[in-house]
Amino acid sequence: MKAALVSDASFLEHYGFSPSEKYPPFEVTIPTDWTVELGSYPEGLYWQLANVFSKDIGLDLNRIKGKTTMAHVYRLIEEVPNVWEALPF
Repeated sequence: MKAALVSDASFLEHYGFSPSEKYPPFEVTIPTDWTVELGSYPEGLYWQLANVFSKDIGLDLNRIKGKTTMAHVYRLIEEVPNVWEALPF
């Protein structure tokens, strides 16, 4: 599926998710360093986890590190699978 050629809802539905609410999009810069340091805000952990989900569908966020993009956030009807047990960190 070419993500750029379909609507956000169609993209989510293709992977078994049903959006129930869309939040306002916002600009975000993807950090270049996803290292998690004890005592610091775990931003790197968020991006590592987001990349796990992205890789599950054939995408890789590593190629856009350091770039600015628009983030589109949805509330989903379904629960996100429990990936914590399979994560490498």
